[in-house]
Amino acid sequence: MNEKEKRARLEEVFTQFMEIMTNKKSPDILGQLISEEFVAYGSTVDEKFFNYREVLKMVKLQEEQAKDFETIFEGQPIFRSYNTGSDHAVFVDEYLVKIITPEGTNEIPLRLTVILHFEENDWKIKHFHGSMGVETENDTWHQEEWKQKMEKLQKLVDEKTADLKIKNRDLEIEAALERVRAETMSMHKSNELQKVVSIVFQELQSLNFTLDGAAFIATKVDGFKGFDFWMEDQITEPARFRLPYYDAPSINDFYDAWNEEKDFVVNIFGEEKNIWFNYAFDHTDLKIVPEDRKKWILEQPFLTQAFALQKNSMLGIHVHHKRILSEVEIDILKRFSKVFEQAYQRFLDLKNAEAQAKEAQIEAALE
Repeated sequence: MNEKEKRARLEEVFTQFMEIMTNKKSPDILGQLISEEFVAYGSTVDEKFFNYREVLKMVKLQEEQAKDFETIFEGQPIFRSYNTGSDHAVFVDEYLVKIITPEGTNEIPLRLTVILHFEENDWKIKHFHGSMGVETENDTWHQEEWKQKMEKLQKLVDEKTADLKIKNRDLEIEAALERVRAETMSMHKSNELQKVVSIVFQELQSLNFTLDGAAFIATKVDGFKGFDFWMEDQITEPARFRLPYYDAPSINDFYDAWNEEKDFVVNIFGEEKNIWFNYAFDHTDLKIVPEDRKKWILEQPFLTQAFALQKNSMLGIHVHHKRILSEVEIDILKRFSKVFEQAYQRFLDLKNAEAQAKEAQIEAALE
């Protein structure tokens, strides 16, 4: 093979090799192009090749994975080194690989160095090394790149941690609701409703509802203009009162919400809050509140009143300052109100059954 033929064959072997590597040509002749003494590195950590079979496996995998999208290789020669009479040649090219999918086009900059050796009267691929070009201007040790990767990783960890906290919180809430449901199902007499009310208050506290006021439950009473009212706070023992209607802004808030069929209401009251408290502390069963507690409540400048409503009942909280409830807290009140409504419906059913049983006993006695 003369020098002209040798140079032409060099270009031919390199071209054939690159057409195989870019999936433009069948890899059947790959074994003829690669030297028996061979080593190569791809652009990923695990791509290390020591014979043509390993390269062939990579080419076929690359071809298989590219079935669902279009790939375009745009190459540009960067460096060619071959001296007349030499048995070694070095080719360096840069490629822009475009991966086209229905979602869009992804571009990957690649660099490829190929070393060829003339042996057994033909050119063979002795070594190649592929790498992806990354932007690390003035960052020769890739410290900024490393920092960016760590920031992305930390962001991902933070997102996963936040998501896990939300899921764990939801599990805690659902477990608390399940305990209320269990107490409801164990209720066999109407006078056992107080136990369910106590469980509701306990579970609200277990979910770390930060309150300086009270949690309350109010239910409608047939034939009475007012509510049955259960209350619990950090000072007063759990208690049930029958509270008549009184014309005060914070009380009208309840009636307006029920009449307008709202499912959740939150309002902040100023001095007008004491219209109700002054009346309640003197003329209702709320007079059991300790005197120092009454004085403290009346002195506070604000009352935040939030409650979730159902057909027959409502569940809410009093906070004696301006308070913006979180979406999670609002969701908890709504979910607890639904579960208590089920308990209250069971209470009404039991009460009705007890009344019917009592009536049947009276009739039997008369007979």
